[in-house]
Amino acid sequence: MWIDFLTHPCQSPATTWALGVSMNRGVISSNTIFLIGNAASFTWLARMRCAGIRITELRCRISRGGCIHSLCGTRIGDRWKRRPMPERLLIIKWGALGDVVLATSHLETVISHFPDHECWLLTAPDYAPLFEHHPRLRVKAFPRRGAAVMWKAAQWVRAMRFEQIFDFQGSERSAFLTWISGAPLRAGMGFRLPYTHSIHFQGYEREHIFDRLNRLLLHVGLPEADPNPILHLPTDEIVRAEAWLRKKQLVPGSFVIQHAGSSVRWLSKRWPAEYFAVLAERLQERGLTTVWVGSGEDLDLNRFLSSRTGVDATDAFGVTELCAVARHARLAIVNDSGPMHLLSTAAIPVYAFFGPTDWRKSHAVGQKERVLIGNAECSPCHLEICPAKRAHKCLRGITPEYVLGRIEADGLLAPAADSIRVTQGGSCPSRSLESGIH
Repeated sequence: MWIDFLTHPCQSPATTWALGVSMNRGVISSNTIFLIGNAASFTWLARMRCAGIRITELRCRISRGGCIHSLCGTRIGDRWKRRPMPERLLIIKWGALGDVVLATSHLETVISHFPDHECWLLTAPDYAPLFEHHPRLRVKAFPRRGAAVMWKAAQWVRAMRFEQIFDFQGSERSAFLTWISGAPLRAGMGFRLPYTHSIHFQGYEREHIFDRLNRLLLHVGLPEADPNPILHLPTDEIVRAEAWLRKKQLVPGSFVIQHAGSSVRWLSKRWPAEYFAVLAERLQERGLTTVWVGSGEDLDLNRFLSSRTGVDATDAFGVTELCAVARHARLAIVNDSGPMHLLSTAAIPVYAFFGPTDWRKSHAVGQKERVLIGNAECSPCHLEICPAKRAHKCLRGITPEYVLGRIEADGLLAPAADSIRVTQGGSCPSRSLESGIH
């Protein structure tokens, strides 16, 4: 369909519509509009798009009395309709793994509050698989570093025209993307400039990140998130996890997951490997097999530990498959690391060691009573490598006997009520979960 604009210098700004016929390319067409007005009439271009016309070509030719601008556009249906554009919102959470898992409850709160919105998450490529099977969330992954990456991310954010942006990351990069988005509502943490709604850190230096995000939600007018991190697992991964348990002859409730590693940058977070081995042997004496989990970085460590006792499951699962396996474990024992938060989504007890870092700011949600800390006066020091003169007192002071006592005091060393032997080809029953993975 063609739309003709005749701009005349003598015409008033008022625009007159004449719905009918006009001559274009020598052809009489009843599907065109002859519009008379001056140059101010071009304000109607935007209105044409809203009316349901997709403009595909613009031409200009001199005519008696003015200049005719011809627009070639496609009309939608028999009537001109405003094509509804979905309202979009964006949540930014790049990392790291533990922080992404912590934010899942807040993400669910935001999504549930905007049932008619198209909801997007901007995260790092490593964490995109965590949300692949979310029923309402679309994921866009960009690496966290690099000027070229930031340029592409900025272009994407601008093009999407989000109505609301929730910056759960709180970094300079995420603040920049929030600022250039042009969204009417921009919520975030820290300095005010990029945001329409922001919270400050002063006076909250030891605030847990979960509580900080709740404070942001309240500031925007949303309810607090439930303290239950949530991941959506596909059926095929649950089936693979159960098949792996049958292969290893592990009965639900008869094994413990232990993660003895940590980031290679934070060696000071690791409870001594010898202590992990001794604890696993004590648990084996009580009928609980240890499954050693970790990434390729933990290969040598887990090979040593599994040579003492237990099953080596290094790199055996992806992050979501690990959650599926953890649903059947009696409990988990870990260092302060990403898997600590990941395992907490399985609704099992998670015991975590804290030494150089402040447990009050980063313990797994819902696991506060299972934090394991020593009495070293230098803790927390926030040092990635412990100085030799301190001899790692913060974690070496926590003995395997003490940990075993804590587990026993919590009543977790009694025989599992649902322990049944899984035969080859049989099914692996799931224990009921009060909350967690859906």
